[in-house]
Amino acid sequence: MIVTGFIFLKLQDKTGELKWSGVVLCGGVLLLPSAVIVMLGVLTQQKFVKSLDVAGVKSSLGRRFLWENLYYVDHVSKITRVAGVTRKTEDNQLELIFADGKAIIPPLIYDRERIWELVNSAPAQVKFDGESKTEQSQISATNFDEIAKAMGEIKARHDQNK
Repeated sequence: MIVTGFIFLKLQDKTGELKWSGVVLCGGVLLLPSAVIVMLGVLTQQKFVKSLDVAGVKSSLGRRFLWENLYYVDHVSKITRVAGVTRKTEDNQLELIFADGKAIIPPLIYDRERIWELVNSAPAQVKFDGESKTEQSQISATNFDEIAKAMGEIKARHDQNK
């Protein structure tokens, strides 16, 4: 309310004429919420996985994570509350935790079950909502080769369906 009054005063000078400084101030105030929303979107999107290959994971903004630096895979559940009813969606998304950051595989992706299965077969600790369920295994190049081959097959099928 105070900002609106201040802008109104800035829009007019003593003679009642429109002032450009007021117009710029009003435009800046109106652009501020949309700029915040865009920045939050960019910051959130940068952690999403764009592609998986033999070397590692590439995020949507081009950041590269190597399989050798993978600490663990975390299956994250989603809890929703609607009208006093709490629901838990098991295995909503995967978070791949690396030495140099985190990458997220969102729930709505093409051939989700197969990708989940491939990532779980990677030689790293698997957690469910942050709790460990299995022991960490030895890193083997065979698992990464299998993942890369399967990802190539999935991509080929996806390209054929376009």
